[in-house]
Amino acid sequence: MANYDALKEKIFKAIEENHQELIACNDDLADHPEVSAHEFRSSQKLVELLRSHGYEVEYPFAGIETSFKAVYGSDDHKYKAAILTEYDALPEIGHACGHCVSASISILAGLALKDLQDELDTDVHVIGTPNEEEDGAKCTMVKQGVFKGYDFAMMVHLDDSNKPYCTLLALDSYMFNFHGKGTLNGNIIHKGIFELLKECAEKSGISIQRQAARGALSDTAYLALEDEGIPCMDMGTPDRYSHSTLELIDTKDLLETGKLLCEFVKNLDKTFDLNRY
Repeated sequence: MANYDALKEKIFKAIEENHQELIACNDDLADHPEVSAHEFRSSQKLVELLRSHGYEVEYPFAGIETSFKAVYGSDDHKYKAAILTEYDALPEIGHACGHCVSASISILAGLALKDLQDELDTDVHVIGTPNEEEDGAKCTMVKQGVFKGYDFAMMVHLDDSNKPYCTLLALDSYMFNFHGKGTLNGNIIHKGIFELLKECAEKSGISIQRQAARGALSDTAYLALEDEGIPCMDMGTPDRYSHSTLELIDTKDLLETGKLLCEFVKNLDKTFDLNRY
C-alpha cells in the first residue's frame, strides 16, 4: 500500500506539472473543431505535443490518416496498456460531446504515467482514435488486430461525475421476456400503402376506418422492422367475440374487404414508393 500511495503522489505531481499545457490544448481543440475523419489539425496538434515530451509517434497509424500511436521509452516491459484518445467534433455545433476535453485528459494521463513505466513494468501507449462520431476508428482497429497483445485499454469521456466506469446502453446486451398483453399496438403503417388503400376505398364506396388496438400484436409488427424495413399494414374486418367459438361476422363486410384488397393490388405499379417514411 505504501508503494501505491507513493505512485499516486508521483502521478499527482506529474499532472500538476502538465495540466496547464493540456488546458491550453483543450482550449485550442475547442476553438478549432474538426468533424469525424477530418481531424487533421487536431491530430497534428496532439502529435506535436506528445513528441515534445519525448514520445516516438507513428502518424498516420493503422491506415487512418488522422490516427496516431505514441510510445515512450524502451517499449519492452511485461505488460502493455493503451490510452485511447478521441478528438473529433460534431457538425455545426463543434465539441458539444466534449472530445476536446477527453483528448486532453487522455494525453495528460499518458504524460503522468510515462516516467512510471519501469515501476509499473508496463508500456503505456497513447493511441489516437478519430472518427468516433461516425464509423469509429476503434472498430476499424479491432478488426485490424491493433489491440492484440495489450493487457489493458481505456478511454476518457465526460459524464456528470467522476467515475472509473459508465453504463452505456450501446455497450450492453439485453434479452427481454414479455408476459401478459401484447407489447406492440400493431405496426407503424406505411404511409403510401394507407393512402392508396384509402383512395381505393373511396372509389369503391367502401367504408374504412383506422383503429388503435390496445394490446394487439400481429406478425407485421416484426416484419416492418426486418432489415431496412418491409412496408406493412394490417387489415381487418368488423367482427364480434373474436377468437372465440362465438365469433360472428357479416359476410358483406368480408366480401368488401376482399374487394378492397383486390382494388389495392390492381392499382399498384412500378412508381409506387416502398421506401420507409
